[in-house]
Amino acid sequence: MVGLRQLDMSLLCQLYSLYESIQEYKGACQAVSSADCAYALENGYFDEEEEYF
Repeated sequence: MVGLRQLDMSLLCQLYSLYESIQEYKGACQAVSSADCAYALENGYFDEEEEYF
């Protein structure tokens, strides 16, 4: 049961980290025009190489 609780907490932390990343990305997209959103993604507003697993 303790191992399952630790896994739950780990998943919760990963989910919250993903939520924060999404919020940062949304803010970046609002800062630039919709046409430039893909450009913002490619230039540092989102790190595709970071893994959460």
